[in-house]
Amino acid sequence: MGEVLNLAHDTPLLIAGEFHGNPGSLAIYDGNGLCLLSIHMTFSHPENLKFSKLKLVEPVIVGSGKSKLANAIASNLSLQLVNDSSNPRCVIVNDGIIDFIDSGKLLFKIKVKSLKLDFLE
Repeated sequence: MGEVLNLAHDTPLLIAGEFHGNPGSLAIYDGNGLCLLSIHMTFSHPENLKFSKLKLVEPVIVGSGKSKLANAIASNLSLQLVNDSSNPRCVIVNDGIIDFIDSGKLLFKIKVKSLKLDFLE
């Protein structure tokens, strides 16, 4: 883990884990290796998935300011937290479901199965 943290240069690090060959977890670590957020999940995506040319557009996190998960994701990844999904590239956090949207189309969906959150508001 120390080698990976060194590559992150003291910035938050997002690690995706797998379960039977599919994405199964996400974890965000701080520069000292402290796990700030850990999500166990199921992953699904639409058929015929096509990416847009918005690769250089930074996404925003869409969620209620009361959502601890939305706040944690936005804060730990240094992304803007907004209340509406009008941005062409966004991550919508809502009641245990996280939708990744690009140009108004669903890229993939994560259903949160369990959550560990070490986040100070």
